[in-house]
Amino acid sequence: MCVMKSIGFAGTAKNTGKTTTASKVLSTLRENGQRIAVTSIGYDGENIDNVTGLPKPLYYLKAGDIIATAEQCLKVSKSTDYRLLETTGIQTILGEIQIVEIIENRTYTIAGPNRRTDLEQVLGRLSALHVDVTLIDGALNRIVPMICADGIVISTGASYDEDIAGTAQHIDGIAHLFTYNRLADAQGIKNIELQLQSGEMVTIPSTSLITDETFEAIRLYLNRDICRLTIPGACYPAMLARILENLPNDILLKEVVLGNPLFLIASGDPVDRKTTLSKYEQRGVRIGYTETLPLMFVTVSPFYPRYLQKSHTYEPAYVDARDLLDEIKSRIPHVTVINVEEVNPSELLALLQ
Repeated sequence: MCVMKSIGFAGTAKNTGKTTTASKVLSTLRENGQRIAVTSIGYDGENIDNVTGLPKPLYYLKAGDIIATAEQCLKVSKSTDYRLLETTGIQTILGEIQIVEIIENRTYTIAGPNRRTDLEQVLGRLSALHVDVTLIDGALNRIVPMICADGIVISTGASYDEDIAGTAQHIDGIAHLFTYNRLADAQGIKNIELQLQSGEMVTIPSTSLITDETFEAIRLYLNRDICRLTIPGACYPAMLARILENLPNDILLKEVVLGNPLFLIASGDPVDRKTTLSKYEQRGVRIGYTETLPLMFVTVSPFYPRYLQKSHTYEPAYVDARDLLDEIKSRIPHVTVINVEEVNPSELLALLQ
């Protein structure tokens, strides 16, 4: 069986089941004889131990597993709990990223690289160490570097929104962003480019469309015969909407090429993003990316923490699990949707291929 070499995991909110999903994937692959490594995109600032100031342990790891984590995270472990394999030279706020092999079975703290180039370096080193699959922990606000993974799994649930319809609409917006293809002739573009019908190419000295200044630079060319617009970096939904509003009806814009779906998720509401891109498509504009990755599957969790006003505490609460699963499946029929607590190992392995 051929499993993807690197898989990213992100949740739409806290307590949506991301860590549960990644942990089940980890144990399933391990039991299937795969050599597994775990790293993360930085660390979750809300998941900090008040005493140590370090990220709290999230993953239960076993002897033979490998992690790439910051050296400060390893200092809470005994030196006999792991074996140092490599130092990377990659510096973070918690020290250098180190690659170690687990000796003692227990939970470990993982705080990995937070830049794409550093993550690519770590993945390369793990591959050289004959790791079969690397799991990358992240979140929607730390998702962009995951573009170098082979695929991504997104977890959602009632912790995002107790209203099932609201949760379904949000994940529908996210899933829609993975439906566009990578355009081979758009790879390697670093700045915003406008291609005119005459063949002239206009370059705007910016990678992203997030400021009024950049928008105004583009708007100067909207009344000309522009046929292709490429924005390789982040792009706010409102800015894309403004371009469409300012585009004359007689201009035959054929293509809008964006950076990748993770840029779009990180830089705006995915529901608004879907609405805006759909308006472009209704006008006959083809949408594509300079790079992309597959959304492997979506997991759902009915759990949410219910706030108790009288005691100012939280208690576990649940929406109807079947209703949640069915609603999300109906909204994104092109994506596999599972309750990870119910799926068996053989089904999970099939999804990981």
